[in-house]
Amino acid sequence: MAAFSASGFDAQAYFKARPQYPEPIFDLIYAFHSRSPSSARFERALDLGTGPGLLAYPLTLRFKHVIASDPSSSMLAQAKSIDPRTDLEAMKGQAVPPDHTLQFLTASVEDLKGVEDQSMDLVVGAAVAHWFDWFAEPNGERVWSELERVLRPGASVVFVGYMVAAAAGLEVFNKYCVESLSQHPDRLGKYYELDNPQAPVQIVRSCYDMIPPPRAPAWDESQTFSLKQDIDPSIFTSTEPPSAAPSWVTSTLSPYFSALHLLKSDSEIQKSGLPTLLRKKGKLRQIVDMFKSSSGYVKLRAERPDEAEALVEAWMEEARLEQAKADAAKKLGKDVGSVSSGEAQQFLLPWDHDIELIYPTHISFYRRA
Repeated sequence: MAAFSASGFDAQAYFKARPQYPEPIFDLIYAFHSRSPSSARFERALDLGTGPGLLAYPLTLRFKHVIASDPSSSMLAQAKSIDPRTDLEAMKGQAVPPDHTLQFLTASVEDLKGVEDQSMDLVVGAAVAHWFDWFAEPNGERVWSELERVLRPGASVVFVGYMVAAAAGLEVFNKYCVESLSQHPDRLGKYYELDNPQAPVQIVRSCYDMIPPPRAPAWDESQTFSLKQDIDPSIFTSTEPPSAAPSWVTSTLSPYFSALHLLKSDSEIQKSGLPTLLRKKGKLRQIVDMFKSSSGYVKLRAERPDEAEALVEAWMEEARLEQAKADAAKKLGKDVGSVSSGEAQQFLLPWDHDIELIYPTHISFYRRA
């Protein structure tokens, strides 16, 4: 996570570019936590790598005391600066309840100084678990042993992750962004350690399958499982297919099916594992902003400060043009290779084109014994 602690990192831009977590994700977290074999407690929660506080603030609506930890001082400053009533949809216009507390803590998951032994009922982390030092010790012990220390018996751990944003219906654009930008060794891919099988980007692309699961006797291995969307195997490399959703997941998400246009029936969620929970309406340019909030861009800007923004804009323009060529070929009945520049320009979508942004999501659940 060093990139997000670097001098010049724009935490405010990160906050604006990243998706917020909708109510169904919180309901899944609470439903899993409520199923603890020992009586579930909603007293104390810890948000790891809180960033701008997207999970931490809403957690205060259910938990009496929440700790929002992050190794980045700029991220914590951004989290402290927001007004949760207006800036976070999950707060539904509410402030932190007056009898509840939110504490900010500068710390990494591997060294949670300031968090007492066996004090936490729930630990969560969103878009952060791939940064943890899972491979420093066998079986991820550097991480799991510290979480074991701070968790009460029967406590819950939930990690939420998502892939790079995709624009619904723009398959060529999306594929180009992945293959010719974030995975290109001479572009942003240069900064993601693509040749390192244990790099954070590989953990993301595996839908967190690469995270070593915690082991008995300190952990209840029967409670370890994950939910994920169907991911295009040509782009992402999940090592396991989407798991069938347990009945409690189906019942938790059922109230949202109609409102969120997720799935038509319980049988479909049983088949696919997890519906598209993380989505929002926006503009095509927001995909550009998403890439500019990535760790790869932060490193590119540190290395080439005068060129970074223009480079990413040019690369994204290529993606937009490739989509235009594909659309022109389809409409004109041509092969893509025979589409002229002028013909492609007629189908070029403006950057303020309305789109639906979809973030393929995966959620991992664990239980302290």
